[in-house]
Amino acid sequence: MPTDLTEIKGYNLKLFQNKKGYRFSIDSFLLAWFVAGEEFSKGLEIGAGSGIVSLLIERMTEDKKHFELIEVQKSLFNLLKKNIDLNKPYKSKFVLRNEDARFVLPSVIPDIVYSNPPFTDFSKGKVSPNFEKAIARHTYLLNLESLLKWYIENTGQNTKLAFVETIKNLEYYREKVEEFSLFVEKIVYVKPFENKNPNLFLILINKKKKDFEEQYLTIYKSKNIYTDKVKQILGIV
Repeated sequence: MPTDLTEIKGYNLKLFQNKKGYRFSIDSFLLAWFVAGEEFSKGLEIGAGSGIVSLLIERMTEDKKHFELIEVQKSLFNLLKKNIDLNKPYKSKFVLRNEDARFVLPSVIPDIVYSNPPFTDFSKGKVSPNFEKAIARHTYLLNLESLLKWYIENTGQNTKLAFVETIKNLEYYREKVEEFSLFVEKIVYVKPFENKNPNLFLILINKKKKDFEEQYLTIYKSKNIYTDKVKQILGIV
């Protein structure tokens, strides 16, 4: 599949992406910022794609970390390897695994697990004819229940779990978190404009009950003009 090279100057990153396959969006930057705000030394990403999220986290944080990246699709995994090698992470160790996350055991117990998961039920809505996009966007191989079950069975009592999701799935996430006897520690509601309702949310899940924290993040202050906070997240200087 043909690729192109995207440069993210603010973070000194260059990433290959498949021209007609799954491509990253602002969701990746938001998730990276959300995770980078947590204290951790060992992170595990499920559905790593081209590697954008973990590479951004590595750039956003100062201390040495251990990253384990899991990607089931061979086409994306090949890009992942290429991008990690191209960007030569400054200080951290990266372990890359071309495996199905539902059946994988972490090489080390992570402090935090994070994912930009498929948003859409495979039985609903239009499915892309592009297989790479379809798997990345629809719950064909991976759904919330399987992710929560994996998290409970394969991580430590202090391991946290973070997602970025579309707002229409918020109540479903709350219900499933409660069903699995887990706890929501933090939610950031993401609004396109200050006077608009949120269209995305970032959620932090814990096995232990913590004081609940709620925040809002606005993307644009006017048409096509990012807020100062989002400029910072995107590395726009």
